[in-house]
Amino acid sequence: ESRFRTPKVLEEHGIKRAINVIIRGESEPFGVLEVDSPTEGRFTEADVAFLQGFANLLGGAIDRQRAEEALQQSEARLQQALAQQEVLTREISHRVKNSLSIVASLLSMQGNKAADPGLREALVDARTRVLTIAKVHDRLWRKDEVQTLNLAEFLEELCEQFRASIGLGHTLTCEAVPVMLATDHAVPLGLIANELVTNAFKYAYPGGAGEVRLSVTQVEPGHLRLEVCDRGVGLPPGFDPAKSKSLGMTVIAGLGHQLGGQPQWQDAQPGTRFVLEFPHQEGASQTF
Repeated sequence: ESRFRTPKVLEEHGIKRAINVIIRGESEPFGVLEVDSPTEGRFTEADVAFLQGFANLLGGAIDRQRAEEALQQSEARLQQALAQQEVLTREISHRVKNSLSIVASLLSMQGNKAADPGLREALVDARTRVLTIAKVHDRLWRKDEVQTLNLAEFLEELCEQFRASIGLGHTLTCEAVPVMLATDHAVPLGLIANELVTNAFKYAYPGGAGEVRLSVTQVEPGHLRLEVCDRGVGLPPGFDPAKSKSLGMTVIAGLGHQLGGQPQWQDAQPGTRFVLEFPHQEGASQTF
């Protein structure tokens, strides 16, 4: 063919004939596949068909490789975005925890200055509720627990906070199964525990010190059971939590339903037992 010049590299290797086919891709050609021969003669249509079939296989392999590379890049970007999201979540939780600690300090200062005993007590209760929420955010930024947290460790830390505020002689024991709890379940569960423990020490032992036991057990797969029990004076006659106007009772009932359970107050003979069974799927997160 006089219109084309033979490349010098082919002349150096004594190439007498060549055959070329296009390496086709899904969207555009990748290039050309060439076979060279130092012998005289002509390639046939069968040679062209064979080489084109081989080029099609090569084009498919290149398409697949490019798709896999694109997928790997997308996964890498996704993992990077998730890692950044976790860092941001921890940073936000750190700031929220600090802000809540400031609010708790302000409530404490206001309570110390309040002349009305009822107001002072209400501010103390509000402070403990704020600190309970702050404890959740404290774990989120201190530990690698963005979506879930260790229930046993969380409740034990919470009980340490309660012990620091109860009077001398009172005893608080805490036992919980070491399951992973969704962080958006931890806030309502922690607030319920705060209300129950605070009320138990406040009302169960008017004449002195006593013991309160907090436990979380797994009654069956997918269900947890929260119990807070004291050995005090027990429930008042005709007690009906549904008719109670107490803020604490309202909080407990609302948060118990939020967790998907039905709060129950039982006569422990002696004392009072609170029971709440609620669904739990380890590692699952639910928004309320």
